[in-house]
Amino acid sequence: PHVLLEADNGRFVQIIHALRAELAFRQGFTSEAIKWAREYAFEPLKQSIRFFVPQLSQVKILLAAGGASDREQAHDMINRMQQFFAAKHNVHCLIEVLALKAICLDGKGESEAAIEALTTALKLAHPSRQLEPFLSLGDQMATLLKDVARQGRFKGYVSEILASIE
Repeated sequence: PHVLLEADNGRFVQIIHALRAELAFRQGFTSEAIKWAREYAFEPLKQSIRFFVPQLSQVKILLAAGGASDREQAHDMINRMQQFFAAKHNVHCLIEVLALKAICLDGKGESEAAIEALTTALKLAHPSRQLEPFLSLGDQMATLLKDVARQGRFKGYVSEILASIE
């Protein structure tokens, strides 16, 4: 990473900063992560590098920041990413976007729409039994997953995800 920082390769430097923010967020250093998320330039959206998309980290962090303007910004970003990754047929990223959309909608009190977004994410993730897009979203995701399971959808798969979260 130091070589890339010293070479001043703009795109890779942004990715390094995004990875640092993601790590800080996961380690509980939220103020550092929130500062990055509020300053990071969302555009342009690009295909991911090895499945890491800085904008997905940015949305996670903004949703966790909890401010009304942060949540609105995250909601707008989610909608734009959903269109982008659907158009690119990038199912892996689309799953994570839909999982984040479920969290966002649930936070806005739109529980039916949240369950619908999560169900779509699960439909896409189920064939390959992906866990990670759901694991990093913690307790709020666990609650939504339990709601989906209570409706009798994806019971075995959801149980697998919940066991990994716990």
